[in-house]
Amino acid sequence: MNARELQRIQLIKACATEPEKVADIVLQLLERIDMLEVRIVDLEARLHQDSHNSSLPPSSNKFGKRYPENLHPKTKRSPGGQKGSDGSTLKRVKDPNAIVEHHLHECSHCGTSLDAVESTRYTARQVFLHFIQDADPML
Repeated sequence: MNARELQRIQLIKACATEPEKVADIVLQLLERIDMLEVRIVDLEARLHQDSHNSSLPPSSNKFGKRYPENLHPKTKRSPGGQKGSDGSTLKRVKDPNAIVEHHLHECSHCGTSLDAVESTRYTARQVFLHFIQDADPML
C-alpha cells in the first residue's frame, strides 16, 4: 500500500468522524488551486512575450527568430533563371575603349608602403557605360 492509498483511507475515516475538518481541508485546497491557476495564466503570458510585443530587448528573444510575412505572392516557379531560357550575359570586348590600372600604394592592414613590391596577381573587370541620347535629364 503506497502513501496515497493511506491518505485516502485516512480521509474516508475523517469524513465519517470529522466532516468539518475535511471541509476545511477541501476549501484550503480549492483556494490553493485558484491561486495556482492565476499564476499559470501569468506565466503563460510571460512565456509568449518577446521584443515585438513588450519592452524586452531583442537579445532576450527565445525560441528562434520571428520571420516577417512574405509580401510577394507565391508562384510555382523556382527562383533564378528558368529551365529552357538561354539567358543573356555581356561578353568581354576584345578591344576596350580604355584600360585603367589601379595600384595599391600601402597595406590596408599595417600601412606599409607597397611601391617597391611587385604585384603577384591581378583581377580584370569590365565596366559597360550606357548613355541614352534622348533621356530626360530630370530622371
